[in-house]
Amino acid sequence: MNVVCEKFKIERLEAFQDNTLKALLKGRDVYLSVKTGSGKSLCYQAFSSLCRSENNGICQIVTVTPLVSIMKEQCDFLINLGFTATYIGKDDQENSGILARQYEFVFTSPESLLRVPMWREMLSNETTRLLVVDEAHIVLH
Repeated sequence: MNVVCEKFKIERLEAFQDNTLKALLKGRDVYLSVKTGSGKSLCYQAFSSLCRSENNGICQIVTVTPLVSIMKEQCDFLINLGFTATYIGKDDQENSGILARQYEFVFTSPESLLRVPMWREMLSNETTRLLVVDEAHIVLH
């Protein structure tokens, strides 16, 4: 987990972050409920670095979140750390890059993911390694 601490410029992971990352690396589904601001996003953000080093290539993470402002904020943060990140709906010209798996992080709204077949199909490729629902209240069933 040292690679995570170096990449994200932190001293150590919290116990829940370490446990979550270990479970994700084992291919387990994880439900994580912690208070806002406690570092839950780091769990899926850090997974990319760990997954990439294990698979010697890109490890795409699709994150579903309801607000464009959250998508933009997360993309800016990740890009500043050296990751590739975008969100569906940002720029139609980026759609081909998303489909070509050029981004490590793709953010989307529930509506885009459910209503547009090409975005749903994106989830079935080998490079999409993690689907994150960042706000549990957006899941009805």
